[in-house]
Amino acid sequence: MKKMISHLTALCACALAVIFFASCFALPVEEEVLPPPVIKAKNVRDYRTTTVVRGDVVRYTTTRANYRPRKEESHYFTVNDELIHAIYVNVGDTVNEGDILAEIDMTYVNNEIKKVEQDLAWARMTMAQLEERHAIDILEADITGRPVDDSVFSSQKDVILSSIESALEKLEKLDEEVEKRILRARIGGTVTRAMVYDHGMRSTTRQTNNRPFVVITDQTSAVFEVSMGMLTHEDFDPDIIYYIDVQWEPHAARIVSPDDIEISNPDPNRIYMILVGEDMPAVGENVFAQLKLVHSEVNDVLTIPRIALKQLEERTFVYVIENGLRTVHDIEVGLVGTINVEILSGLNEGDIVIME
Repeated sequence: MKKMISHLTALCACALAVIFFASCFALPVEEEVLPPPVIKAKNVRDYRTTTVVRGDVVRYTTTRANYRPRKEESHYFTVNDELIHAIYVNVGDTVNEGDILAEIDMTYVNNEIKKVEQDLAWARMTMAQLEERHAIDILEADITGRPVDDSVFSSQKDVILSSIESALEKLEKLDEEVEKRILRARIGGTVTRAMVYDHGMRSTTRQTNNRPFVVITDQTSAVFEVSMGMLTHEDFDPDIIYYIDVQWEPHAARIVSPDDIEISNPDPNRIYMILVGEDMPAVGENVFAQLKLVHSEVNDVLTIPRIALKQLEERTFVYVIENGLRTVHDIEVGLVGTINVEILSGLNEGDIVIME
């Protein structure tokens, strides 16, 4: 009996142990705790920065300047729908007054001239023969004493002279026709526009086509018409030398009256300037030019780009890199230029300023 109780006790103990360990696996499992997220601070080297330097600060306005030739001639043919033989000039060529620019085909006219010249030569030869025979008749009359009948000679001479006069008139008209087919330069200057020859192209006149065959411009002096924009006439001083950037190269210029340079149809709301330098740039209707009008300027001062400047209400400041950290510096500025600003206090030369 005691042995049976002992077995039962051992069996109960085993059952309790199984239940205990099974209950441990049924408990909730704690999840792994992840490390806190790390926010990487912006590296100082990632900023776009500039250095405080000494330089000039300029406040200026730029405005478009359009080229206006003092003298320009558009060249058209005076006969229409004739086959073009050749165009002899290209844009940029220099020509003199009277130079041939282009020609209409001369085949028909040249053939007519050749025919009339042959008729003229024949008439003159016939006249020479008639006069020679008449001279012989006069000589024979002197020897024989018989009178000479001049009526036949005079009649034939009148016919031949009429033929010669008619031929000369035809040649004169044909010469005029040749000139109509030749396009000559009416002024000396630079070719600023020229049609490109194409086989089969035909002539046009000013009445049939507004597009000229050749445009010649007198470029001995260059005049520019300045757009006012937000400017007024009071912003300009006729006694000051200005600078116009022509194809991004500065050239000295002065203000002139449109009457002094004979500009046609001047605009009273614009300013006219003429370049005064010795080296004239290549100019034309498609040339880019702009005037830089300086309002104020300071030289050899501490300066930073205008984009780096920060303002909050009445506070003016910039961000400066110091010991690898971004710090705020309150500053006092002088002239605020178009691109950069003058620093009066708050920064030293060589300071690294953030431009964002």
